[in-house]
Amino acid sequence: MKLPSLASHVRYEVSGRPRGGLGGIVARLERHRFVPLGDDVEQEEAWGWITLEHLLDVQFRPDKIELGPYVVFGLRRDRRKAPAALVRAHVRQQELAHREATGRWLAARERRELREQVRETLVRKVLPSASSWPVVWHRGAACLWFGTASQRANEMLVGLFRETFELELTRLGPGALAARLLEGDEQAWASLARLEPTAFVAAGSRPALAASA
Repeated sequence: MKLPSLASHVRYEVSGRPRGGLGGIVARLERHRFVPLGDDVEQEEAWGWITLEHLLDVQFRPDKIELGPYVVFGLRRDRRKAPAALVRAHVRQQELAHREATGRWLAARERRELREQVRETLVRKVLPSASSWPVVWHRGAACLWFGTASQRANEMLVGLFRETFELELTRLGPGALAARLLEGDEQAWASLARLEPTAFVAAGSRPALAASA
């Protein structure tokens, strides 16, 4: 197994180490593994952990998640939703049929009920769309990389990670990382304070702002 590609990712600091070592991590991932959407049409999303073998693999073992100093697994999300345009089209079709049969339009309450009936019928016919993102956790360095910048996915990662491991994730952006590198180095901070932006221009030409002034 190789480390997954993290071309687009968000980096986090992990608040501590999980109890129980690698075996404890496996057990916790098992307890919070991905469970597919059921028959409840009101449930539009399902989230949970998977291995990086494939989308359907939720059988966690040490050899599947340990890679040198790293622990690797995935976060899967399934989403099931009837296309809004298709819902509107079916509602309109039935509205017109009702108008032709009765000579009147549906009342607002009747239209809301019809829309909900149409939505439930279509949802039962829709296959969920599945997405997954890799999680790479270096326990020794207390660092974690998550393979997407999606705000929704990152929010779910932080919440589910807390629920699973009882540990907090703190997002580390470029500013936070720079501050950590320079922590305690007053001379470096003073040098940064004196920095000025550089105008990149071709030799012999004038900066664009100066030329337009």
